[in-house]
Amino acid sequence: MQGNWRDADNRIGVLFILPFVAAALVFMVFPVAEAVRMAFFHVNPLDPAGQRFVGLDNFRTVFADPLFWKSFRNAAVWTGTSIVLQTLLGVALALLLHLPLRGISIFRGLLLFPYIVPTVVIALCWQWMLNPDLGIVNHVLREAGIAPGTWDRDAPA
Repeated sequence: MQGNWRDADNRIGVLFILPFVAAALVFMVFPVAEAVRMAFFHVNPLDPAGQRFVGLDNFRTVFADPLFWKSFRNAAVWTGTSIVLQTLLGVALALLLHLPLRGISIFRGLLLFPYIVPTVVIALCWQWMLNPDLGIVNHVLREAGIAPGTWDRDAPA
């Protein structure tokens, strides 16, 4: 009997993973596969039907271009530098936050402030949009004649 429960759990687990797999295929695997396929074709954006197979010519052109190598070097330096600096800064801040210093609670609160503010701003925006007197949602519903009693507290039920 134990094996049946595990099989059922496995099936349910697979069902829960299927939406992610579908999204990954649509938004990650397909674009990458299409980019690899297009790398071997000459594509005219103004004439999508005019694609022609060029093989490795696109790669030869890019690798022979000195601007590509300069851009590649700049991107590599920027990426490496930013990773090193972010890691050092992150570890330093983590160690600082862990120290039992006077006023560290205030510093921790200030550090979390950028995470809190957008949530508060979004809540206030929704509150204003759904305001029964001045909100845009109530105004649009009233002008369209769609269920004014839904948002309007003065409308008769």
